[in-house]
Amino acid sequence: MEQEQRPLYTALVVDALGAMKMRRVIQEQNLDRGLDGWLSSNIHPAHGNQQLNHHMTITPGALKPANPLRLRLGQDVTLHVVGWGYDTKLGVAAWQIDTVSGFPTKTGVPHVTAMLENDSVKPFKAAKIKNWKKLPESFAVRGTFQEVFPRER
Repeated sequence: MEQEQRPLYTALVVDALGAMKMRRVIQEQNLDRGLDGWLSSNIHPAHGNQQLNHHMTITPGALKPANPLRLRLGQDVTLHVVGWGYDTKLGVAAWQIDTVSGFPTKTGVPHVTAMLENDSVKPFKAAKIKNWKKLPESFAVRGTFQEVFPRER
């Protein structure tokens, strides 16, 4: 009997153009100053999914069956990127996202993990960033509300 695959997390997943824009803004605004050699793209070897500049987690795993947000799976959403934060001790940097109406996060400040010092740093550590700086000019990216599953290899 084949075991049913479970979602890794439920998130607002940034589209490919938005992810490219986020990486470009890091360069254009020198947000990576002092973060030399840090990764801004990282595919997790265990589950084959992109981790950086990719998604804003709503909840780890699947939504509960009775959660009304289940009705919104597949919905397109605009994410407003308003800030940047990093913590060199944790080895993580992230985009601060303005609260997205109707999508409460369980991971503190709404954010999209943007950079890791190296492959050993876990992206969820971005939830522990304390120092956020507002961007001189916010920008928007498109996303889709979805459950993210491990990719077949």
